[in-house]
Amino acid sequence: MAPEQARGEPYLWPQADLFAVGCVLFEMLTGTPYRQAQRRRQSLRDLRPDVPEWLAEVLERALAKEPEERYESAPEMTRALEEEARRKKEEREKARRRAQARARKLADLREQAERAAQEGRWEEARRAAEGWLELEEAARAQEILALAGLERTPSGLVIATPENLVQLLVLDQPPRRVWWEKAGMEFCLVPGGPFPMGISEEEAHRWHREFGGDLDWYLDATPRHTVDLPPYYIGRYPVTQAQYARFVQAANHRVPYVDPKKYSWAKPYNWDRRQKQPPRRLTDHPVVLVSWDDAVAYCRWAGLRLPIEAQWEKAARGTDERLYPWGNEWDPAKCNSAEKWAGRSLTTYEEWKKWWDDLDYGSQARTTPVGAYSPAGDSPYGCADMAGNVWEWCADWYKGYPGTTCERSEFGEKYRVLRGGSWYNIHNWVRAASRPRDYPVLLNVNYGFRCCLSSTSSL
Repeated sequence: MAPEQARGEPYLWPQADLFAVGCVLFEMLTGTPYRQAQRRRQSLRDLRPDVPEWLAEVLERALAKEPEERYESAPEMTRALEEEARRKKEEREKARRRAQARARKLADLREQAERAAQEGRWEEARRAAEGWLELEEAARAQEILALAGLERTPSGLVIATPENLVQLLVLDQPPRRVWWEKAGMEFCLVPGGPFPMGISEEEAHRWHREFGGDLDWYLDATPRHTVDLPPYYIGRYPVTQAQYARFVQAANHRVPYVDPKKYSWAKPYNWDRRQKQPPRRLTDHPVVLVSWDDAVAYCRWAGLRLPIEAQWEKAARGTDERLYPWGNEWDPAKCNSAEKWAGRSLTTYEEWKKWWDDLDYGSQARTTPVGAYSPAGDSPYGCADMAGNVWEWCADWYKGYPGTTCERSEFGEKYRVLRGGSWYNIHNWVRAASRPRDYPVLLNVNYGFRCCLSSTSSL
């Protein structure tokens, strides 16, 4: 009962009933009778700290000791409750609208930042990413800001450096193409992850039946096995004669040259030893007449390295086990191979051997400018000339794959691996999984190389 009722006052006003309403509400909220809480000196907020302040104030007025301090009537108390409920509802609605507007703005800024970054509009991407970060702590927004701050070539390629390479490769979405200043060379991103390397024994026997030759030419790429690689960059093209010339002159390295009196086939590719310059018409062709040691020396000068076999093969064929960089169907129009120079299809080893025996090997240069078959002949990651043109030195010794049944006497640390096929090879050899070998000191008119950029070295 209300205090005045307990005091025995003869006349009770409506405020006494409102006190009783307050007691019931108190017990509903706390689970404790109001009088019991008073004896223990416990307030509403002591028992229920989560009760809103406005409701505590309404209840405090309803439970005031003196009637005149309480609400005058039930409608007044009801209005107080309803008004506060209305105000809270309006606040919730405003908060909901603010949240919706914030979400729309955030979505717009995300889309704007991603689209601008993808299209190379970096100042716009930077502004959008800054706005994004004001609304949400997002790793991707920070990545875009980092990318926006990188130095670029006039064409928009990120300039990779020894200092920023590791940071680039750990991004969730590293730049798809970068530029390496010292070598004057463009690189393509190959994302990290597993891929199936090599071929099955069944496929090796099928190639042997179809083409002929030595069965070990095919079995050395068995068994198919999974290799998991971190992300890396690989040269979009093989190293060109012009790019190699910068190294020769800067490092005073020997020029690509073989005595034409002994080896007439080298004459179209021999450099001018006095001027240290390549043949003028071949400056944009892949450099040849370079040994594995020459290729390593170039890479060390440029701050690069040779790709390991797994890196080369993944860059050439992706993750879907395709035969050639462009897919599974042989197409002589997509690479510089023997069919181009023979002018006809060469489907067996015997046909190729006859054409080769009749060829005037040293009459002309048969390499083609890098990228001449791009983009039709490109790999899944945008690399050109990974089939035909020149064989490319890899970092590895020629060894058997784990679990192989092939027992070649050549396996060991005597030969280095070459990949990709050349201008005098046909579809059998220009497959992405094909892996011949040669002495690392050997020079040939169809041996070149491309470079790799990664956070670890294989040499």
